[in-house]
Amino acid sequence: MIGYLSLWSLFWTFKLITGKEGMGYGDFKLFAALGAWVGWQALPLLILMASMSGAVVGALWLRSQRQGMQHAFAFGLSLPRLAG
Repeated sequence: MIGYLSLWSLFWTFKLITGKEGMGYGDFKLFAALGAWVGWQALPLLILMASMSGAVVGALWLRSQRQGMQHAFAFGLSLPRLAG
């Protein structure tokens, strides 16, 4: 529940500020499942590691594709690799 609500809150904060959706509902569900699997205490470290790896992989991918920063891709792909 903590995993879901943390990303849900971040989603709505971002949407209220920018008017854009920054992530999908699948990300909330996946983070909630990972919280149930590894425990809520591991969620801050998990989201930090997923954000860092997602930023690096995303930057490399955008650079190789020569696309702008407005192109969207899934953040949830970074989460399962770090939990196991």
